Amino acid sequence: MAVEPFLEKFLEIGVQNGYFELSTIGSVDKSCCTAATTEIIDFDKLKEKLVQEKGLQTLKSCDGLKILPNKERIDFVEMKGVRKLLQYTKNHTKPVALKQEISDKFDSFNFLGKIRDSWTLLTLVASLKEFIVEGGTRNELFEARKHLVILTDIDPNENAVELIALNLQYLATFSTPIERQISELFANALDAIPEGLFLNFQKPVLKSCKEIDAYYGSLSA
Repeated sequence: MAVEPFLEKFLEIGVQNGYFELSTIGSVDKSCCTAATTEIIDFDKLKEKLVQEKGLQTLKSCDGLKILPNKERIDFVEMKGVRKLLQYTKNHTKPVALKQEISDKFDSFNFLGKIRDSWTLLTLVASLKEFIVEGGTRNELFEARKHLVILTDIDPNENAVELIALNLQYLATFSTPIERQISELFANALDAIPEGLFLNFQKPVLKSCKEIDAYYGSLSA
């Protein structure tokens, strides 16, 4: 079976059997993109269902799953609010302690662990008898292109620091050393995720809340 019809059926089965709960990005628990209306699968709820039914050890997971049959693509969506952290730095009086606090915060994001566990969970779902696709072999799931899409609430139109973070570029000067650190940590976290982590895994994508609906709208066209 071709990848596109397989993913269409895979998505349909997941929704019909209560494994895939559809939600807008904005309404996912603790979303940092509250105005985003793009529909995704709530990955945390999928994980909770699998842990309960299969007695699994609790795993990490991304916030959402976006299946795009027409693009033969599966996106793992992870949201990370940075705006509050940026605002907090402006009034902090202990820059040395703050630098370590910010570094620890980015370490806790653990993008690599989340994408690995999310893929493990998705392959587990595909192995369930409920997800047998007539004419499919499940190899189609592996053949689909996969992306980690990281959403952040920083706005590329507001200031240079946010623009740098979104484009993963570096400039010689930043408004403050702390803002420079945040940008570099974001870039390093994404660079640490290797392309080809598993079959057909692509380079991570970084998007802002304000552009995500248009981004997925263009992919659905």
